[in-house]
Amino acid sequence: MPHLRLEYTPQVDSHQLKALFGDLHNCLYETAKINLPNCKSRAIKIDQPMIGDATDHSDLQFVHLDLAFLEGRSHELKHEIATRFMSLLKNHFNVNDDKTHVTLEIRDIKRDSYFKWPEGTLSQP
Repeated sequence: MPHLRLEYTPQVDSHQLKALFGDLHNCLYETAKINLPNCKSRAIKIDQPMIGDATDHSDLQFVHLDLAFLEGRSHELKHEIATRFMSLLKNHFNVNDDKTHVTLEIRDIKRDSYFKWPEGTLSQP
């Protein structure tokens, strides 16, 4: 815990994913004191994206990051994480125009519905 899932279109330069995830994990440690070994990340390339209507938008691309962690963190902390994550995403993917859409969702996972093995290693907020 937490879980980070990155989705991105084929046009996005993804050669630095390991460095990006390292920076995101470090940000979680610095802002929320989350232990680095608890961070679990994965990247999914979307080979056939659809953006907007059915017309050709091959010049558009997107990056979307889902961050899910155990409930209990304040709105202010989530806002700080979101601000820092957006900056990291834009920097790592060299976003400097309106052709790349960058989005982020932070979700709370209910403690009573999250299970982990080995037991007893559940992270605290």
